[in-house]
Amino acid sequence: MNYYSLFVLFIIILLLIAFFQLLAPILLPLLIIYAIYRLFIPKKRTTYTSFYEQEDDPYEDTTSSNPPKHNAIDVEYTESDVEDDSHDS
Repeated sequence: MNYYSLFVLFIIILLLIAFFQLLAPILLPLLIIYAIYRLFIPKKRTTYTSFYEQEDDPYEDTTSSNPPKHNAIDVEYTESDVEDDSHDS
């Protein structure tokens, strides 16, 4: 690297430091509020239930005998606020 590119790199680093110093009084309180919010509000869990695992299938007579394309799995998307860690490994 020559002196010109080192000077440009130094200027860019100084500008980034100045930019983050200007944003720090705004971003730090927001980050603290978000951290406190996450302590009291649990993250929603996403669970996937396979249709093939359900015992009472209402579409049992109408299902096709063709296998899913490209090893696709038919799943149902649900969200819950339950903090059950029994399924985590």
